[in-house]
Amino acid sequence: MVEENQNKEIKKAVQIGSICIITYMASYVMRNILSVSSVQMMQDDNFTKDSIGMISSIYFLMYAIGQLINGRLGDKFRARTMVGIGLLVSGLSALAFPFLDYLPAQVLSFALNGFGLSMLRGPLVRTISENTLPKYARNCCTGFSVAGLCGPMVAGMLASILNWKNVFYVTSIFTVAMGVISYSFLAIAEKRGIINEKSVKETSDEKKSYLDVFRLRKFPMYMFVGAITEIVGASVAFWIPAYISEQLGFSAAKSSMLYSIMSLIKAMSPFVAVFIYNRIKERDTQLIIAMFFISCVMFALLNFVSNVWLCLIFLLLARMGSGCASTALWSIYIPGLRDTGCVSTANGVFDFSGYVAASIANMVFANAVSQMGWSGLIYIWSGMMLVGVIAVWAFDYFDTRSNLKQ
Repeated sequence: MVEENQNKEIKKAVQIGSICIITYMASYVMRNILSVSSVQMMQDDNFTKDSIGMISSIYFLMYAIGQLINGRLGDKFRARTMVGIGLLVSGLSALAFPFLDYLPAQVLSFALNGFGLSMLRGPLVRTISENTLPKYARNCCTGFSVAGLCGPMVAGMLASILNWKNVFYVTSIFTVAMGVISYSFLAIAEKRGIINEKSVKETSDEKKSYLDVFRLRKFPMYMFVGAITEIVGASVAFWIPAYISEQLGFSAAKSSMLYSIMSLIKAMSPFVAVFIYNRIKERDTQLIIAMFFISCVMFALLNFVSNVWLCLIFLLLARMGSGCASTALWSIYIPGLRDTGCVSTANGVFDFSGYVAASIANMVFANAVSQMGWSGLIYIWSGMMLVGVIAVWAFDYFDTRSNLKQ
């Protein structure tokens, strides 16, 4: 009987996880098309680093605001509704982008795109966390992270074989189609009882507010960790194709392909993080400190080597270090909040703070690369990771002392 129940839970986790992971991967292809197309856009059309930086910054900002709003709504409305509407809005706004020649209209297009994509993660994470056992939820969220890392690879492959306008057309149509498919599959899963949209709400005695999530243990620390890893995962990653092309001397097509290969390898970082986490007796803070330190060193080394292949290796290791730290948040900490009744809300707050940081960072990076060159920007990236090491160590030190006093 026990084995039968276990098999049932495993089967349910696979079904729910598959739906959510594929849906999330589709959204990540969309959010990377501007980055991988930026080199072509600057070469072939009237786009500049400043204009692309503005478009991406507004996108990040609207995604962040959307996360704060839709994270809360994700605890109140069905996942299928949020996901279906979100992918439809994102796909249609991106489809219109290549037809727009006026910068404010282009900015508005990506603002709508970002808001649409912000409707996905919270509800999907809540669906996984509330409908699967904790150990399976962790594995599903690890796969969730991998989907987010595979998105840049797919986007990069498209950019390596298509011109940038066709990249937008193909991705937009695919996104709209995935909206319809995901809505249908989630509806079927709910009808069959695989997904129970009221699993936590029925047992919760109190309604959670935004302020409640800040009272959760380690929440402020993880919000800081989320900000840094989102800067690396979004803002730093945004400039990598341009860095590979301009600083390392590869063509636009090769830059996109190399970016895709690096993203594929980086997709292994969640598995590496979970492996290390289990080996160090589930010490999440130590995992984050170690990974931030590795990223700090790897970024710094980019300015001390001339071999382009070594630079690519160091850049990959720096991104993987940050990716492992990010896994501690998204695949370990958040699924552990399933009994709080505010998984989507907490997810929204983390994403909001992360993308606000990414939006600000992207404007800083655009100015830095223009004023200081790539070497100066690299030092900023390395210094940011060092600040992360110090801040997380300090939080852990004072948190430990506080608990000992109690």
